[in-house]
Amino acid sequence: MDADVATAQVQTIPPQNNVSELPAVTVDEPGAAKKRGAVVSSQNTRASRAVAANRRRSAAAPAQSQAPRSQGAGGAIGTTTGYVATASTAGTKTSTALIETPQSLSVVTQKELRDRNVQTLKDAVSYTPGVTTTAFGYDPRFDSFYIRGFDATYTGIYRDGLRQGGGNFAIPKIEPYGLDSVSILRGPASGLYALGSPGGIVDVTTKRPPLTAFGEVQLQGGTYDRYQGSFDVGGPVPGSDQLYYRLTGLLRDAKTWYPGNDDDRAYIAPALTWRPDADTSFTILSEYQKSRTAASIGNFRTPDGH
Repeated sequence: MDADVATAQVQTIPPQNNVSELPAVTVDEPGAAKKRGAVVSSQNTRASRAVAANRRRSAAAPAQSQAPRSQGAGGAIGTTTGYVATASTAGTKTSTALIETPQSLSVVTQKELRDRNVQTLKDAVSYTPGVTTTAFGYDPRFDSFYIRGFDATYTGIYRDGLRQGGGNFAIPKIEPYGLDSVSILRGPASGLYALGSPGGIVDVTTKRPPLTAFGEVQLQGGTYDRYQGSFDVGGPVPGSDQLYYRLTGLLRDAKTWYPGNDDDRAYIAPALTWRPDADTSFTILSEYQKSRTAASIGNFRTPDGH
């Protein structure tokens, strides 16, 4: 017997004659009707809340579809809202919602890159689960890191879905100011990219021309005589409704804590998108980068030969 609601049912047995059968009689404990009414009221309230939530989601769906694409005019790469990315191409090589991607995937959005003011690719992925950026110690030459215990320096860095070439200690460093986002795909799912690190891969997305005009200029200064200037402008090409451009540049003159180690860089990245209609786009990405830094610190010698 239920401890909260006690119910007794009494059923009459009809006599063996032509008398009509009486309906069943239910006797409830005093107060049970009130409790049962409260349960029904609570269920109705929950149902009303569910309907209201569905209506709110339905009303918000069109607004979400209107959210700005992270790449602008170049095609569907992903949608970001502040620090949160909702889609990425790294897990399936198609623009897929992260909630529908059955892989261990993290995305560092452009807002996070800007707010953290990252200076290297190692800085960009340093807060990502499964990534170790301090295995080699200080090395000014490469973006060296491990993913789930496997080295990703030579075969684990990709740009826009294509592996970045490098080998024999000749690995180009990536300028994070020219990136729109960084995706980290962990585990065996990285086999989607064939020759790659079994622990995972890092796929960087280059900045694309935007649909609306914008522009910015930054000036930075820091310790060790660090001076840096950068700019980023883009938008529709004047006089055309099908062409969009973007021009990103950076110039840095800096030292480091390591004696005799420069950290100078010149970087320029023009991009052009032709978009004849809403479903078709063709983007040309180009980049020139010149860096000056020290070799391995293991070869360092003081003036007196030590």
